[in-house]
Amino acid sequence: EINLGKLGTKQNDIANKIIEINSSIHTLKSHNLKVEDKINNTQKEIMQHFKASQQQLARKDHIDIIENKINGLHSRLNKTEVIWTQNDSPKGTNLEQELIVNNIKTELRSEAQKIGNKVSNMYNDIWKKFLYWKTY
Repeated sequence: EINLGKLGTKQNDIANKIIEINSSIHTLKSHNLKVEDKINNTQKEIMQHFKASQQQLARKDHIDIIENKINGLHSRLNKTEVIWTQNDSPKGTNLEQELIVNNIKTELRSEAQKIGNKVSNMYNDIWKKFLYWKTY
Protein backbone atom coordinates (compact mmCIF):
# COMPACT_ATOMS: atom_id res chain seq x y z
CA GLU A 1 0.00 0.00 0.00
CA ILE A 2 2.87 2.34 0.79
CA ASN A 3 4.44 1.67 -2.59
CA LEU A 4 1.12 2.23 -4.31
CA GLY A 5 0.71 5.53 -2.44
CA LYS A 6 4.22 6.63 -3.42
CA LEU A 7 3.53 5.53 -6.97
CA GLY A 8 0.28 7.55 -7.02
CA THR A 9 2.11 10.60 -5.65
CA LYS A 10 4.82 10.26 -8.30
CA GLN A 11 2.17 9.93 -11.01
CA ASN A 12 0.51 13.11 -9.73
CA ASP A 13 3.89 14.87 -9.69
CA ILE A 14 4.56 13.73 -13.26
CA ALA A 15 1.07 14.84 -14.36
CA ASN A 16 1.65 18.26 -12.75
CA LYS A 17 5.01 18.58 -14.51
CA ILE A 18 3.38 17.67 -17.84
CA ILE A 19 0.73 20.35 -17.24
CA GLU A 20 3.48 22.90 -16.43
CA ILE A 21 5.41 21.92 -19.56
CA ASN A 22 2.26 22.21 -21.73
CA SER A 23 1.56 25.61 -20.20
CA SER A 24 5.14 26.70 -20.92
CA ILE A 25 4.86 25.42 -24.50
CA HIS A 26 1.60 27.36 -24.95
CA THR A 27 3.25 30.53 -23.57
CA LEU A 28 6.25 30.07 -25.88
CA LYS A 29 3.97 29.59 -28.89
CA SER A 30 2.09 32.76 -27.97
CA HIS A 31 5.35 34.73 -27.67
CA ASN A 32 6.57 33.21 -30.94
CA LEU A 33 3.41 34.37 -32.76
CA LYS A 34 3.80 37.89 -31.37
CA VAL A 35 7.44 38.01 -32.49
CA GLU A 36 6.50 36.73 -35.97
CA ASP A 37 3.80 39.41 -36.25
CA LYS A 38 6.29 42.10 -35.28
CA ILE A 39 8.80 40.76 -37.82
CA ASN A 40 6.15 40.70 -40.57
CA ASN A 41 5.03 44.24 -39.75
CA THR A 42 8.64 45.43 -39.76
CA GLN A 43 9.25 43.75 -43.12
CA LYS A 44 6.13 45.42 -44.55
CA GLU A 45 7.30 48.82 -43.29
CA ILE A 46 10.76 48.25 -44.75
CA MET A 47 9.28 47.26 -48.13
CA GLN A 48 6.99 50.31 -48.15
CA HIS A 49 9.93 52.57 -47.32
CA PHE A 50 12.04 50.87 -50.00
CA LYS A 51 9.31 51.29 -52.64
CA ALA A 52 8.83 54.94 -51.69
CA SER A 53 12.60 55.47 -51.97
CA GLN A 54 12.64 53.80 -55.38
CA GLN A 55 9.81 56.02 -56.59
CA GLN A 56 11.57 59.14 -55.36
CA LEU A 57 14.78 58.04 -57.05
CA ALA A 58 12.92 57.34 -60.31
CA ARG A 59 11.27 60.79 -60.17
CA LYS A 60 14.67 62.40 -59.50
CA ASP A 61 16.15 60.52 -62.47
CA HIS A 62 13.33 61.76 -64.74
CA ILE A 63 13.84 65.33 -63.55
CA ASP A 64 17.61 65.06 -64.06
CA ILE A 65 17.06 63.79 -67.61
CA ILE A 66 14.70 66.68 -68.37
CA GLU A 67 17.13 69.16 -66.83
CA ASN A 68 19.99 67.76 -68.93
CA LYS A 69 17.87 68.04 -72.07
CA ILE A 70 17.11 71.68 -71.31
CA ASN A 71 20.77 72.40 -70.55
CA GLY A 72 21.73 70.68 -73.81
CA LEU A 73 19.36 72.94 -75.70
CA HIS A 74 21.65 75.92 -75.14
CA SER A 75 24.66 74.18 -76.67
CA ARG A 76 22.65 72.97 -79.68
CA LEU A 77 21.29 76.46 -80.32
CA ASN A 78 24.82 77.83 -80.35
CA LYS A 79 25.70 75.34 -83.10
CA THR A 80 23.13 76.65 -85.57
CA GLU A 81 24.28 76.38 -89.13
CA VAL A 82 23.56 79.92 -90.20
CA ILE A 83 25.49 81.14 -93.20
CA TRP A 84 26.87 84.50 -92.24
CA THR A 85 27.09 86.78 -95.19
CA GLN A 86 29.72 89.38 -95.80
CA ASN A 87 26.97 91.67 -96.97
CA ASP A 88 25.53 94.18 -94.50
CA SER A 89 22.38 94.71 -96.51
CA PRO A 90 19.07 94.65 -94.62
CA LYS A 91 17.85 91.76 -96.76
CA GLY A 92 20.75 89.53 -95.71
CA THR A 93 20.36 90.48 -92.07
CA ASN A 94 16.62 89.79 -92.11
CA LEU A 95 17.17 86.41 -93.73
CA GLU A 96 19.78 85.50 -91.14
CA GLN A 97 17.47 86.59 -88.33
CA GLU A 98 14.62 84.53 -89.76
CA LEU A 99 16.88 81.47 -90.00
CA ILE A 100 18.00 81.92 -86.39
CA VAL A 101 14.42 82.43 -85.16
CA ASN A 102 13.22 79.39 -87.11
CA ASN A 103 16.06 77.25 -85.73
CA ILE A 104 15.25 78.38 -82.20
CA LYS A 105 11.53 77.68 -82.70
CA THR A 106 12.28 74.23 -84.09
CA GLU A 107 14.59 73.36 -81.19
CA LEU A 108 12.14 74.68 -78.60
CA ARG A 109 9.26 72.78 -80.20
CA SER A 110 11.33 69.60 -80.22
CA GLU A 111 12.40 69.99 -76.59
CA ALA A 112 8.86 70.90 -75.49
CA GLN A 113 7.58 67.74 -77.17
CA LYS A 114 10.23 65.64 -75.40
CA ILE A 115 9.39 67.22 -72.03
CA GLY A 116 5.68 66.68 -72.66
CA ASN A 117 6.32 63.03 -73.47
CA LYS A 118 8.41 62.59 -70.32
CA VAL A 119 5.72 64.18 -68.14
CA SER A 120 3.05 62.06 -69.80
CA ASN A 121 5.09 58.89 -69.23
CA MET A 122 5.68 59.83 -65.59
CA TYR A 123 1.94 60.44 -65.12
CA ASN A 124 1.08 57.09 -66.73
CA ASP A 125 3.60 55.27 -64.52
CA ILE A 126 2.18 56.88 -61.39
CA TRP A 127 -1.38 56.08 -62.50
CA LYS A 128 -0.49 52.41 -63.12
CA LYS A 129 1.14 52.17 -59.69
CA PHE A 130 -1.89 53.82 -58.10
CA LEU A 131 -4.23 51.31 -59.74
CA TYR A 132 -1.95 48.45 -58.72
CA TRP A 133 -1.93 49.57 -55.08
CA LYS A 134 -5.67 50.21 -55.17
CA THR A 135 -6.31 46.56 -56.04
CA TYR A 136 -4.31 45.37 -53.03
